[in-house]
Amino acid sequence: AVVSTQSGHYGRDSVAVLLHSVLTLNTGPVEVFFETSLMLYTFVSLGRWIENIAKGQTSAALSTLLSMQAHSARIVTLEEGTMDVVHEENIEIEYVQKGDIVKILPGAKVPVDGVVISGKSTVNDPAVMATL
Repeated sequence: AVVSTQSGHYGRDSVAVLLHSVLTLNTGPVEVFFETSLMLYTFVSLGRWIENIAKGQTSAALSTLLSMQAHSARIVTLEEGTMDVVHEENIEIEYVQKGDIVKILPGAKVPVDGVVISGKSTVNDPAVMATL
């Protein structure tokens, strides 16, 4: 085997060793290691089973978080200088752009991240805290 790795002739030496082991008769006790393959199969199967359970739980958690997401936002247009609301419009969350001013009513879900520019309140939203 040492000569085969140095010379690069793997195939011929492997066949020779295989033929020698088949043609020579061994009258001593033969050791069989069936439990090794069985344990390997068991551990691989157990690992796949645990992985599938974890994937299912992850999918359920992500679905729950996505269902708690707001689907629309109330965009307001303010009058310059006085900060009075000139126009309000409900739009889909996908159309909210950076720089838009979003009005959040009491009890409503927080649709996007941002900075409070007027007013004060508290937020108790599990999606913000990433808890279920």
